[in-house]
Amino acid sequence: DYFIIGGEDLYILPGNLRAYLATVGSPDQVHFLGRRFKGRGRSNYFNSGGAGYVLSRAALERLAPLLNTKQCGALAHTSMEDVMVAQCLRKALGVNISDTRDAQGRERFHPFSPGTHYNWRPPKPGKPADWYEEYNREWGIKYGRECCAPDSVSFHYIKKPAMVRHLHALLYDCGERGTPASSSPPLGSVGASAGSPLHLPQTGAAEPSSAAARRLGVGRHARMWRASLGARRQRPSQLA
Repeated sequence: DYFIIGGEDLYILPGNLRAYLATVGSPDQVHFLGRRFKGRGRSNYFNSGGAGYVLSRAALERLAPLLNTKQCGALAHTSMEDVMVAQCLRKALGVNISDTRDAQGRERFHPFSPGTHYNWRPPKPGKPADWYEEYNREWGIKYGRECCAPDSVSFHYIKKPAMVRHLHALLYDCGERGTPASSSPPLGSVGASAGSPLHLPQTGAAEPSSAAARRLGVGRHARMWRASLGARRQRPSQLA
């Protein structure tokens, strides 16, 4: 139904991805989804490759025959595949990027790790803007706990295996006392039976102590996850 592309350091919550895609329409419609950026140039809108982006079946079927054409830059020497794919879709097919934020304006696809998003602030007055600020200037960036939607889909730069294990444990295994650990939601076709998303930890709960974090085997990065998105998560829903 959908094709998602991302690097080996991309952490994806497949249940949340399925649940979100079930709200956007049919895979037989053209959908190009991800974390939108506005690069240099008047119409240089694209979805971040680092955060992963999604093409519906209809979009991929229309894109595939064009990939080896001059119109879509088949002979270009560049590492910016995300920019080139967006350019091809826009120029050849008239397909533009979409706003994938939730109703409160919080992003679902993330080009950095949870802790980086939680801590990110714009450069101080008098300092030059960084690329991330520039690429998001048109719609803005939310700070701190508002950085990330509770049903976030992806996080980039999750490079260390230990960090992957910590995030997975916090999301799927570390339930409240007496709650059995839940397994990862299964992959499958997106449809009306996709179920409810796994919600990331919400704000308002107490931050776990360092001792408790050590007992869970949770390192600095995973504690930052809890600090950024709240201390206590909801139990993952079992998706169909």
